[in-house]
Amino acid sequence: MPYESSVIYLPGNHDEALRDYLQDTTIELGANVVVQTEAYHATADGRRFLVLHGDRCDLTPHVRTNLNYMLKNIIYRLFQWSNRVIKRTRRLLNQPYWSLATTVNESVAAATQLIRNYEEALAGEARYQGVDGCICGHIHHAQLRTIDGIVYANTGDWVDSCTALVEHFDGRLEVLRWLDIAHHFPKGSREPKSAMLDFLA
Repeated sequence: MPYESSVIYLPGNHDEALRDYLQDTTIELGANVVVQTEAYHATADGRRFLVLHGDRCDLTPHVRTNLNYMLKNIIYRLFQWSNRVIKRTRRLLNQPYWSLATTVNESVAAATQLIRNYEEALAGEARYQGVDGCICGHIHHAQLRTIDGIVYANTGDWVDSCTALVEHFDGRLEVLRWLDIAHHFPKGSREPKSAMLDFLA
């Protein structure tokens, strides 16, 4: 059921408790926010997309135990800490932005294969639901490609790889990378919204 809301919140693997409570229902938080497991989006050119976090199509093994969750959490935090240290060091040395996560994803053969498997699983889910494509996140690897006629769009993430997925006014989708567009937004600009609209036009 479509909702005319400002925000649709789609819980992911870091919100497992919330999603277990949610099941297949929808929670309304005030007039402008709803929480649900998945949503559908129609682009300006008439295509329909399944929108979901994407972790349910992650084919890597998951064991939900307290110990497993704790270990994964420690590794994740250690990775984040390492990434922050690298970013600060490179900034101090006036080196260009560099993402540890992106480099690992693109360099390690096993990671590359896992990403491909994930993309194909999401495309299969979209095909099963009879839509033109899927919009997801989860693996923090921005991508926009067509898999056997199904559009696979991954937003990446805004924290590490600094990417986002946008829809142009004609319905065309595009992955934006902050490093590629930062020069369009003067430092300290107080009108980022109008600058973004000019950029998308």
